[in-house]
Amino acid sequence: MAEKRPEKLGRKELIKLLRQEQEKNADLEDRLAVLQERLYDTEAELESKHLVIARCGTMAQAALELNGVIEAADAAARQYVANVRILTEASREAAAGIEEEAKQRAQVLLERTERFCRSKCAEMEQRCKEWREKTAEECRIMLEETEAKCKKKTDDADRYWAYAARHAKQSGILNDFKTARK
Repeated sequence: MAEKRPEKLGRKELIKLLRQEQEKNADLEDRLAVLQERLYDTEAELESKHLVIARCGTMAQAALELNGVIEAADAAARQYVANVRILTEASREAAAGIEEEAKQRAQVLLERTERFCRSKCAEMEQRCKEWREKTAEECRIMLEETEAKCKKKTDDADRYWAYAARHAKQSGILNDFKTARK
């Protein structure tokens, strides 16, 4: 997988990268422990070697050779420990950076979502207001139309009764119509 910049990674990838760095740190610490153990074993072995002293000829020459080996092993161990510390610190800094970036990205997403929700709420409130106004206007128009129809029907009925009253005077039906109308 091609290396991506931490800014371009998603949250899962950042967490995965953080775990990988932690595993590398643990492996480096394990290797350091093994190397230190080997160093101690080597030192013990060198101390017990009488063969080296016999080959060198003198005690002083043997001590000088042993010191050189021990110093070289000690320097290598110190260098390895320093490298492990540098890598561990770099991993911690990378993990902290990744965590901070993830928090910032989460905050940005939260703010974006809140703005979106507020926008949608305002939009829905505006729609509801428009629907209420439209419904109120439609109701007002329907009421006016209904009142106009009722008035027309009442006027038509009054004209009919007036017409019926003019033509029914002689037959006595007028009283029957007035009674029926009430």
